[in-house]
Amino acid sequence: MVTVPVMRKGGDICGMELDGHAEYAQQGDDLVCAAISSVAFAICNGMEKLAGVTFGYQMEDGYLYFVLPQGLDGAAKAKTQLLLGTLYLFLQELAGQYSGNVRVVESEV
Repeated sequence: MVTVPVMRKGGDICGMELDGHAEYAQQGDDLVCAAISSVAFAICNGMEKLAGVTFGYQMEDGYLYFVLPQGLDGAAKAKTQLLLGTLYLFLQELAGQYSGNVRVVESEV
């Protein structure tokens, strides 16, 4: 199962951890895992390239963890929250469709 703790501060998403494999199909054929990975990496690239936000992350097989820098404001914050909101909605939709494979958990930090 892919478990996704979503960290929020004051309602804004400030970090996420995507951990595990969906195990929907054999590794290499798992469309759920592939979908999560593709969209997560697209959003991270968008935050860096489109919003101009440099952030720390850790990536391994079946694992992505990132935390946004504190003090983002203005256009960078708005763009980043729009991108992360899109990722969040996508993950929530997948969790609804594949509840045995994806779980999203939120916490206020």
